[in-house]
Amino acid sequence: MGVFSKTNKNDLILDRYATRLIVLDPSAEGMRLAKVGEAVADLVQELRVKGGVANYSVSGQSVFIRFVKLPALDDTDVEQLIRFEAQQHVPFPLDEVVWDYHLLPAQGLEREAVLVAIKAEDLDSLNDEITSHGLSTGKVDCTQTSLYNAYVDSYPEEKEPVMLIDIGAKSTDLIYSEQGRFFTRSISAGGIFVTSAIAREFNLSFVEAERLKITSGLVSMSNGQTEGLDPATANLATIIRTAMTRLASEIQRTTNHYRAQMKGSAPVKAYLCGGGSSLPYTKEFLEDKLGIPIFFFNPMHNVGVGSGVDVNTISREAFTLGGMIGTAINAVDRASLNIDLEPTAVAKKRANQKKMPAIITGAVIAVLGAAAYAVTGYMGVEKAKQTLSGVSPTVSSIKSEQSALRLKEQELKKMDATLASYQQLTLQRYGYADIIKHLLEQSEHKNYPYWFTDFEPVAHFNPEDATQITGYSVIKDSFLSDKNTSLVENIRTETAANSASDEEENAVYSVNAIRLTGLAKRSDGGQKLIQDLQAKMDANKDSLFTFKNGDRKLEVRQIMELGAKDAKIDAAAGAFVPFKLVLPLKTPIPVHFNK
Repeated sequence: MGVFSKTNKNDLILDRYATRLIVLDPSAEGMRLAKVGEAVADLVQELRVKGGVANYSVSGQSVFIRFVKLPALDDTDVEQLIRFEAQQHVPFPLDEVVWDYHLLPAQGLEREAVLVAIKAEDLDSLNDEITSHGLSTGKVDCTQTSLYNAYVDSYPEEKEPVMLIDIGAKSTDLIYSEQGRFFTRSISAGGIFVTSAIAREFNLSFVEAERLKITSGLVSMSNGQTEGLDPATANLATIIRTAMTRLASEIQRTTNHYRAQMKGSAPVKAYLCGGGSSLPYTKEFLEDKLGIPIFFFNPMHNVGVGSGVDVNTISREAFTLGGMIGTAINAVDRASLNIDLEPTAVAKKRANQKKMPAIITGAVIAVLGAAAYAVTGYMGVEKAKQTLSGVSPTVSSIKSEQSALRLKEQELKKMDATLASYQQLTLQRYGYADIIKHLLEQSEHKNYPYWFTDFEPVAHFNPEDATQITGYSVIKDSFLSDKNTSLVENIRTETAANSASDEEENAVYSVNAIRLTGLAKRSDGGQKLIQDLQAKMDANKDSLFTFKNGDRKLEVRQIMELGAKDAKIDAAAGAFVPFKLVLPLKTPIPVHFNK
């Protein structure tokens, strides 16, 4: 917790701050909120905070962060469009969550927004703990966006691709920044993961393992580094290294996802922050594993230090204060990402305050109306009655037309919904027959020197992945099933386990490609026959298939595999060339699962 003052130019000065360490066994997660409340009470007392506005950030593991693509629209349409996207991406009904968004800088015609959401009951419970100590609620941010705001504010000249590594207790938040772009993702590997590994190895309680990590822990750079250490310390360093190796692997995996799926650049350096970064040699270990220079993050470049703060202490601890500094920056409206998650009670209070001018205006109108009525009485009641009787039929007619229009509008909406349902049913029923017919027409060739041995509907073909053929068959290898269905019923689980994308995990499940497996005669051209077949389909403007991702043509390795990967199988094929060919569909076909 920090207490800030500001000048007229929104320059911030950190007058005083204090911290509390919460050590909580993961098995006692239900006590976390109470422990946070106790820590807030201690900090309020130590910092002598009497009343005032509390701006705070919610930890990364409590929020949902999604990045949504938006078409080029007027700003008047953005709110409605983002609400629709929120319904698709947030895994809870919107009336059960609190959410906010920020539009990111446009990339060409396409726009992107970062969407932040949290369950309303979780935010309300946290807010109650904070405000129960005499504080009122200001802006509520999340750690990832507040940390990014601190970075942009403190390093305004940085233009190279950069990664922030915020090692927390339960998770590590990764933030990627390059030329105004922002991307973040949390990975479930933090300080608790290291402490749990120590507890298992030494058969200690979680609290004892945490104390041992803080007092004697360090990250072993290599086996050779433990030489000269006493056996217990060397063993501890090796255990920590093993746990941290998983963290380094997850960081590298997330960077690969950012480059492949988000079209980002590989970071050329990283900044390290968070309480989990304080273990000795953490920076050097990650530098060795990630292969880029790493520096400790300093969010204080553009924040003044008051007389109540020890400069030497804050120099040592600055890398842990990024979230707090970013929250203060957001509170004075100089943040790059403006996120405000309003707790339920706060939202109602602010809504009522917004209504006050209208209520006052209504009261003025009522007073003026009373005065007008008195004047009307003075001028003559009969004349007023005549005017009213002349207007009443017109008013009644307008109301009747409005009611009729509303009924027509409701009928049209029902008809649109029915039509959409019929279109989906027609696509499900006749889609594959049309595809097979179209395929036969396109693949016609003298003597048909190739054979299709398998026709697989494929879900989750990813045209963004330029390294391999992607997608999962929605049809079982065997039709034997106690539920009498040939559909892969656990495709959602399989996809989530094999996918690096949260967006894929929450997507609508539909067939977006057909995978053909077969054999082609070597003597009649072999590989060239299949390449010619794909080119013929690509050239046909009426084709049901598309081999483009936007303006970019798909690469051969994304859609075609010629010859068996196993040389023995390829040789055994003799006069034939085994092949696989993926045909991406222009119009995906929905998959219907019987409940």
